[in-house]
Amino acid sequence: MAQRRRIGIIYTYDENWIGGTYYIQNLISALNNLPESSLFELVIFTENNEHYTELKNSTHYPFLVRGSHVVRLSLIKRMVNRIGRAINNQNIFSVLISDIAWVFPGNNERLFKKDQPFLYWIPDFQENYLPEYFSPQEITRRKQIQANIIKTGKYILFSSQSARNDFNEIYPLNNLNQFVLNFAVTHPELKECFSKMDKFNIPRLFFICCNQFYKHKNHITLFKAIQLLKKEGHDICVVFTGKEHDERHPEFFKEIIEMIQVLEIENQVKLLGFINREDQLCLMKNAVAIIQPSLFEGWSTVIEDAKALRAKVIASDINVHREQLNSYGLSLLFGATNEIELAKCLLTIGKIDAVVPDYRKNVIVFAENFRMIIDNISNN
Repeated sequence: MAQRRRIGIIYTYDENWIGGTYYIQNLISALNNLPESSLFELVIFTENNEHYTELKNSTHYPFLVRGSHVVRLSLIKRMVNRIGRAINNQNIFSVLISDIAWVFPGNNERLFKKDQPFLYWIPDFQENYLPEYFSPQEITRRKQIQANIIKTGKYILFSSQSARNDFNEIYPLNNLNQFVLNFAVTHPELKECFSKMDKFNIPRLFFICCNQFYKHKNHITLFKAIQLLKKEGHDICVVFTGKEHDERHPEFFKEIIEMIQVLEIENQVKLLGFINREDQLCLMKNAVAIIQPSLFEGWSTVIEDAKALRAKVIASDINVHREQLNSYGLSLLFGATNEIELAKCLLTIGKIDAVVPDYRKNVIVFAENFRMIIDNISNN
């Protein structure tokens, strides 16, 4: 039997960017749908054994191993590496010694030998279109990463055609080999979902918005829509899940609370914070609709969750959402900052009906396309 190809996967459990965490979890889970003979051995590089064990238990992937070939370099060698990266963007000494065909996503290059092949991934280019939501330092950091990829990289992957278009508009002279890979989600078996509403004291009819409380997620427009409906006599309930701290804007959640009070919609909103994934999915499954008001996304995990659950979706009318919901008939779009349109969607979403595709096909295509991309870059 031919030796199984080894792919390095960099995995970080980060509640500040849980979408990136879910991305890797969903990729590995999707690969389970491939024939065993074509499965990769996935070498997981993560911060600690606990995160690796949780990933292994949640994905049930049969060929998952912990990346353990780490060599701690001396202070002098680390200093020489720093000089090497400053001069020609390469380490002189290897920190990681391993026979890995490719590393994905291609970041943390300093952990690997200087000739290690990488498949890069840039989730989105939000800093170019909403720079007011970033510090100058963060914008510079992202630009430096992108410049390094363009200078030294060969292959790059995007989650949407929209992100790929943004990349080529920003960097029209790049020579990278580009791939678009729409990701799909794999959910755990959901049990006793109706009991979750009692657990969180939620009424039987409710909407849900599952976004971290970051400025670009655009909760403000949703709050204004709720207020409009309240004034018109519509007493709706919207449940919010997601981390309530934005490292870029530490005072933002305080502003959220103040706005809820000013709009006098305390009885219409329920803030649950960051909750267990299974609990969140159960609430999404039982909601009247899932609301995704974000101003910018690379490929929304929330919308993929909704499609997998065959749930109704109300989403902001941005390029990537149009791409993601193209052919998903259980959805309505609204102008991203138009609370009047959003209010109308909240009133009418319950009336729409459509037959939607079997989502499992999306998961299989996700796995097959990732394998084909690895085949493609390995044969070149």
